[in-house]
Amino acid sequence: MAQQRSRKPIPRGLIKEVQRKLIIQRQKDVSQNPNLIDFDRWDLSKIFYDTRTFLDKLHYKTSPMNAPDKRKAIHNAVADICEELVPVGKRR
Repeated sequence: MAQQRSRKPIPRGLIKEVQRKLIIQRQKDVSQNPNLIDFDRWDLSKIFYDTRTFLDKLHYKTSPMNAPDKRKAIHNAVADICEELVPVGKRR
């Protein structure tokens, strides 16, 4: 835990930016291999943990992400990102 204290705070907007990059990459991967939907399923927890891991590797203080309200906001951002990338009317 002492290591977490020396880490830098996450700048505003960076979590959503990382989520967007992960989702865009996933969208590209699935377009190249649609079978990923069946054998490598993603859910909100997968995106949360991948985002946290990415930020942790960049030496950001990720422990505040675990607070229930913050985690809920992070999960809710996924729907916003997906709507930006593929509006509901354009989905299959």
